[in-house]
Amino acid sequence: MRHAYDLFAQSRLAEFIAMLDDDFAIHEVASLPYGGVHRGRAGFEALMAEISTRWWKSITFDVETIAPEGDRVIAYGTMTLTGLTTGITAQMPAAELWTLKAGRVRELRILYGDVALANEAMGYRKV
Repeated sequence: MRHAYDLFAQSRLAEFIAMLDDDFAIHEVASLPYGGVHRGRAGFEALMAEISTRWWKSITFDVETIAPEGDRVIAYGTMTLTGLTTGITAQMPAAELWTLKAGRVRELRILYGDVALANEAMGYRKV
């Protein structure tokens, strides 16, 4: 998993996407403007395009702990997000739950420590 984080941090998304299973799904918290389930490699690419062009100037995840258990891996650390239009930086604890299948990433669930703070940093208010 450390390799996956290194690829993402280095903006090597094509190599990261190559690690995804054909049935990949990423789950984002529903109360975020891009919340919901995004399926497949194309769904992941569309999500990354939306995040980078509408919401976030930068996203970093400083992983402190990676804990594997069978076909699941939990990564815990500090997420730092800077809003694209607001310039506001939010920092919070976060966790990511990865599910693997035959060495490929089948599912990823992103768990933000403070969704309200993330929305504020983006300047997003759910109507």
